[in-house]
Amino acid sequence: MVWATQLAFQPSTPRVEAGTVVWWNYTCYASMGIRLQNDGPHSKRVVRFTPPTNAGEVVHATIPDNGEVKMTVDCTATCYRFGYRVVGDANEDWTWIAEVDTQVLTRNPEIGQPFTGMMLGLYAFGELQPVLAPAHFAFAAFR
Repeated sequence: MVWATQLAFQPSTPRVEAGTVVWWNYTCYASMGIRLQNDGPHSKRVVRFTPPTNAGEVVHATIPDNGEVKMTVDCTATCYRFGYRVVGDANEDWTWIAEVDTQVLTRNPEIGQPFTGMMLGLYAFGELQPVLAPAHFAFAAFR
C-alpha cells in the first residue's frame, strides 16, 4: 500500500509541527512533518522525520520557506519508506528521507498491549504550546 497526503503549513515557531504518522501504539510510531528549525539567527523550514524510540536518528531536510509539500509512506511487507517532494518543484522525483523495518514498528509495548493494526494518519501538534498556524491537508489517500 502507498499512503499519501499534501500539506500546506507555515509554522510560526520551532516547536510546532504538522505531517503524517505511522502509528502502532503510544510508544511505537514514526512521523514525518513540517516544522521550523533554528539555525543561529535564522530559522528555516524543514521536513523532519522522527523514528520510533531507539530506532535511529531524527532527520531534517531543508525545504523552501513557502509552498505545499507532498508526503508519502510506501508500506511493504518488510519496511515503511518515508518520502516527500515540494509541489511545483522541477524535480518530480520523491526524496526518500527514511526507512523503518516493519519488525521495529510492530514491537510490543513495555506496558499494555499493541493496537489491533497499523494506522496511518495526519497530525498537527505543538510542544507545550498551541498550533496557531493552520495546517491545510489537500487530501489523504491510499492505493
